[in-house]
Amino acid sequence: MSNHETLNSDVPRFEPWLGVMGSSFVPAAASVFVPSTFLVPLIILTTLLFGASLAMLWRQSIRQRGGGARVASQTMEAS
Repeated sequence: MSNHETLNSDVPRFEPWLGVMGSSFVPAAASVFVPSTFLVPLIILTTLLFGASLAMLWRQSIRQRGGGARVASQTMEAS
């Protein structure tokens, strides 16, 4: 862990996965106000956004544990 990471580890920051998860509730809330013909597409969109946010959280937790560092270094070497 670098010195930069240890100094900023306690600073709150915006997590992208949390933004995606929060946005997944927008179609669910909109489904209350729109006609029933839009219900299924909005529920599908809610599910996809929520699943994408869980995948983003999972990938972030792998990177923080150090498992993603090896993959990132291999990608950098290939470029």
